[in-house]
Formats: sequence, C-alpha cells, structure tokens
Amino acid sequence: MDRRSLVFLIPLLASVLANPSSGVLSRAYAFGPTCQYSSVDYSYPNEVNPGQQFVVSISLPTICPQANNYHVMARFDVENSMDRVLASNYTQYGFMPNNGKLFTFVVTNSLTAPSTSGTWRLQFIVYAFISEDDADGLDYKIQATETIQVGQRPTPTQAINTTVLATPKSSQTSTNNSSTNASAQMAAQPEANVSPNIIEAAIVTIIVILGISALVLVKKRQKANHPAKS
Repeated sequence: MDRRSLVFLIPLLASVLANPSSGVLSRAYAFGPTCQYSSVDYSYPNEVNPGQQFVVSISLPTICPQANNYHVMARFDVENSMDRVLASNYTQYGFMPNNGKLFTFVVTNSLTAPSTSGTWRLQFIVYAFISEDDADGLDYKIQATETIQVGQRPTPTQAINTTVLATPKSSQTSTNNSSTNASAQMAAQPEANVSPNIIEAAIVTIIVILGISALVLVKKRQKANHPAKS
C-alpha cells in the first residue's frame, strides 16, 4: 500500500473505531462522491445449540462510479436486544480507482449462543464509510432485526376437550311426564288382589253369625213369654 493510501485510510480507521455510536458515524457523507449500495444479504443459522459458537456474515454489493479516488470501508455490528454490541468487524477495499465496477463487501462475525434455550433476538447493523483527502464519513447504514432459535423449540401442549352430553329439554320433559303417569297409575291400582274364595268364605261366615244371633234372640223371647212354673 502506498503512502497516499495510508493518508486516506488512517483517518478513516480512526474515526470508525474510535466512537461507533456518535460523531463521524452519525453524520452522512456529504462532502463529495457517494457509492451505490444494493440490498444486504444476511447469512446466519436459523437454529443453534446452547453455548454453540457460530458465524454470521453480510454481503453488501457496491458500485462507486465517481471521478475521484477514495477509500471505501464496510463494518458489520451485531447487538442484542439491550443494544449491547456482541461482535463487530470490518473490511475495506483500500484506494478505489474510478472504474465504476460492482464489488461486494463480505464481513463476518463470530458469536456464542446463550447457555439457555429460547428465541435469541439480534440486531444486524451494516455501515459503509468513505474517505477522501482529509475528510471521511458515513455513506450508508442499514439495520435489521433477526431471530435465532437456541435449543429445541418447546413442544406445544394439546388441550384435551371434554365433551359433556346434555339431555335435550324435550327428552327430559317426556321422561318426567312418563314418570308422573306411571306413579299415578301405581297409586290408582289396589295394593293387593283379593281371592274370590276368600270373599265367599267371609260372606258365609257372616251369614252363619247372623243366623246364630237370630236363634239366640228367638229363644230369649220365648223364655220371656213363658216364664218358668213354681
């Protein structure tokens, strides 16, 4: 790398790494030529094991057709849901000639998954910086929220539906009416059936008793009409 490239690159590296959240990174590149950037391609696993180490990467296609010569650098940060930087890395193409051709930044980061299972939400932030002469600044920034499953997903619990069969009201009414009718019929019936022989014997007994009573009464009257002789 020649001295002119170092003159451009050193200020750019210093501004990029010194204060990633403010200053030069927060202002747009507005002092000269800018590049054209296509959609970022994010590469990462959908599922990892707890504590597993793995790699995430981005690809940023870029075209810089401007007339001047300058340095171009891309940086890739990974943050958690609390905005804590978990990993950061960069790559640069150094002193760019005016060729207007497409080139692609590829930046990788190494991560370690949490020790517990669950859904891991991450912020992928991509920056592009340009340095020309004595000036440098942010030329492009994009941020995306991605999720990685750590460990196995919990098995959904299937609820067991218990179906209670209710008797229709019409059936209940019919049953109640049938029970009432049956009770009335049972009440109307005599408690016991009397045999005809028993009835006949009872009548004969009554006649005999009446006959005996009549004879006794006749004898008493006769005695009363014919008193005994002294």
